[in-house]
Amino acid sequence: MRMGSEVKFLDAARQGKFSVTNWAANTGIGRFDAEYNPQTGQFNVTLKIHVEFRNHSLKWRDDEKLAWEPRAFRVVEDFWSKRYLFECKRPGWEKYKAQVKVTCVPSALGAAHLHLTVDKVDPNWGTQGGGVGWATTPPGCLIDNLAIEPKNQRTLRECIFNTRMVQMEEGLANRGLTAIPFAKNSADLSPQVKMKLMDYARFIHRIATKDVTGIEIYVYGGTGGTDGTFQRGLGKRRAKAVADVLDCVMRDDTAITATDSASKSAGLKNQILASLSAAAGNPVTSTNYQGVVIVPHVRPNVDRAAEMNYIVLCHEIGHMLGLPDEYMGLLHPQLTVRSNSDNLVSQTLQVAMKSGDPAQWDDNTTRKANMQAAMSDLLRQNPDVKAPTFMNQTQMLGSLQIASSSIMYAGMEVMPAHYLTLWSCLCEMTWGSIDPRHWKISPSPNNRDGIRYF
Repeated sequence: MRMGSEVKFLDAARQGKFSVTNWAANTGIGRFDAEYNPQTGQFNVTLKIHVEFRNHSLKWRDDEKLAWEPRAFRVVEDFWSKRYLFECKRPGWEKYKAQVKVTCVPSALGAAHLHLTVDKVDPNWGTQGGGVGWATTPPGCLIDNLAIEPKNQRTLRECIFNTRMVQMEEGLANRGLTAIPFAKNSADLSPQVKMKLMDYARFIHRIATKDVTGIEIYVYGGTGGTDGTFQRGLGKRRAKAVADVLDCVMRDDTAITATDSASKSAGLKNQILASLSAAAGNPVTSTNYQGVVIVPHVRPNVDRAAEMNYIVLCHEIGHMLGLPDEYMGLLHPQLTVRSNSDNLVSQTLQVAMKSGDPAQWDDNTTRKANMQAAMSDLLRQNPDVKAPTFMNQTQMLGSLQIASSSIMYAGMEVMPAHYLTLWSCLCEMTWGSIDPRHWKISPSPNNRDGIRYF
């Protein structure tokens, strides 16, 4: 027999109390309707969109309009639905879940959440950016007919690739794994080093994405120092001992090569010497080393770019879910602290904070800062959710320009943090029965790539 509070919870659902219309997030942007059914575990988010077709360089045909709208809606629905799962952790209530389903429906302008104007342009032009304007009701968004296709952003894709390289290199340096000394004539790893290697492998598993390929990890095993002269194959055994530990966690995330040859791949010797020099604190000119050097490496023939997969309309719909842009740098100090502690590129966010007196910022910058303040508050309520990477559009790290792969930057990745506004909506609807602390964002079976965040 159910407890009285659970009966009331289900009665409230039957009475339609777990539904909202024109709901707005604490970020001050976005609008949608939502309904939660605890018995089916479905959390339905509905976006009412008025589409206006406008001739630009080309003229719309009626059949093109009829085909474009449902296809655009499917692109959005497939992208934002079932990324993560809300699970109830209240003791005894663990059976209750909320799987997100986003649905776009055509709407008259007066009842719409979004007024979407679509220009028809020449396909050779390539799609342009969008942007949601909040000065009108409903808010307006101007895109073109190509905004539902992957956008080719070559420079940004290279920057995302650079970011992954920096992450992998920083991860080694932060764990003291760039150069690993071994005992004389030994290929045995200490338990402490094994723990560090497994932690690094888990880190790689978290940051590995299908859009970035071609970065390998070379594990170079050397001999030198007090090693005996006739220890045949000792360097290779050392390299293999390290590679085996990494491989047991990383598996298919990144290719790992164990080698005792410093010249196996073009440029590898220079990378090994640079790593040894960094570890020693002075220039090193020989690859003779009593231990192992780990080097993230890219072969010369690799295309140093992420896949072309950013879709403009998916980004704009993120705003309708209440999410701010992440390419404005960090504007709110509390978010700066959280992002620095959570983020996978530790140095990046330390240089992204906007300088100057906030009292002198223009209205647009202040509005962005307030959105980030709201995101900071949502993150504070969800300490197990990682903060997104807020970077500037021309973010530099040393000599490299880097970028985020997040959908709210200009990539195509949805993080758990991008479900925080939906989490907030669910918490508000079920407040009388379930404490917000008990609704947790969890991996979804439909989103295997997202598991690395947990």
